[in-house]
Amino acid sequence: MNVGKYVAPEEMPPPPVDRVVDEGVLIAITAVRMHVKNEIIVRAIKNDADYNVAELAEVARDEFEEVAKQNDGYAAGPVSVRHIEVYSAMAAELRKAAQDPELIAATVEQAREDAWREISGVVASRLEKQTFDPSKDPRYEKERAARMRALIKVDLATLKEESRDSY
Repeated sequence: MNVGKYVAPEEMPPPPVDRVVDEGVLIAITAVRMHVKNEIIVRAIKNDADYNVAELAEVARDEFEEVAKQNDGYAAGPVSVRHIEVYSAMAAELRKAAQDPELIAATVEQAREDAWREISGVVASRLEKQTFDPSKDPRYEKERAARMRALIKVDLATLKEESRDSY
């Protein structure tokens, strides 16, 4: 198969550092939210712990600090000056995020909503599996007549006896 001759794309200048940092912070916020969501789920299911906003806010702050430390480590590694600039700026922004009460509150609330969606989806799925659907059981119609005879013979006879005994 001939797919043509490869032509390399034009070299593009790297995006501005502030744009890279902004996008990196957005990714980090998502990662922190997922961490808090997982913490909510583990606390609820494994530890049977109640939802506690203050504790979860501390979890979010700690995770922002942890990601900031990771970026400090990357900046101290064998990387280019541009990478050092990006990692250092990311670390600074993440430390600001850790101290931003509105961002922390929003992160915890979104994590709660995400956790609830995930847990409720699992519960609903399990309930659906347990719900009997006669249309999916080929034996249901075939065995219906026998079930009705048994109902009349046993259940109605028992009801009749019970009602006689109560008078």
